[in-house]
Amino acid sequence: MKEKVLHIARGPFYRGILLSAGIKGEKVAFPLCLSFGHIPRDFSDKELCFSIMSYYHGWDSKRWKEEFSVLKRLVKQDYSAYDKVVVWHGGGAEELLMFYMMAALTDNNLYHVDVRDCPEYLAKDTTITNPDMSYLSTADIKDFNMFSYLKPVSLQERELYRDLWGKWSQNDAPYRFSTLDSDCIKEYSSDFMDETILEVIEGETDQRRIIGSVMDRFMMKYKRIPAAVIHNRIMELVQDGKLNRSVLLSVNRKEW
Repeated sequence: MKEKVLHIARGPFYRGILLSAGIKGEKVAFPLCLSFGHIPRDFSDKELCFSIMSYYHGWDSKRWKEEFSVLKRLVKQDYSAYDKVVVWHGGGAEELLMFYMMAALTDNNLYHVDVRDCPEYLAKDTTITNPDMSYLSTADIKDFNMFSYLKPVSLQERELYRDLWGKWSQNDAPYRFSTLDSDCIKEYSSDFMDETILEVIEGETDQRRIIGSVMDRFMMKYKRIPAAVIHNRIMELVQDGKLNRSVLLSVNRKEW
């Protein structure tokens, strides 16, 4: 009988990369950016809806309703029907938290591909010792035979990851990040990015580069801040009246 495999990646972009690379099996795009917003404390419809709405907070989009159905299906699914549930991740907080969440939802069929296990991928940027999937391409998966790094998650590991998920799902920190040299996730206050964002906007003549410039400044401090997180905070600053609404013209959510 043909092996039944489910691959889970963070968002539609990386799901598309797996598809393009010809990875066999079903592919799902995880619909939450777990670096910010509300993490569901349980998997009730109310909690899941709250999490999706906090992710899309302030965005003029109906997409959250579609993503809610994806997230609900993901957490209510019977994973015993799969021989392997494979989570693709690196050292980014949102990828690790996604991995921990799946450990809470699966039993003895959880596997993962950690891009950090691939020396060729690590060599793409030697200044980063703890990369996430940001640099991953279809060619990387093919040329580096990245699926060969597939590993099962042991019982002991699964219990550890479930405990970590329990810890973070009970945490009210608005932001959660890992650094470029460690996968230790730390919590941050809601305003910790504000000074950098305001400095960039004041000095950036090409507003289309605002998010990239903010990311670069934090990377110089070895902090990994996803684009979606910066976009979300800019939206909140506009809503709070701390930024001119014209800034929104340069941070269209579809780009991220």
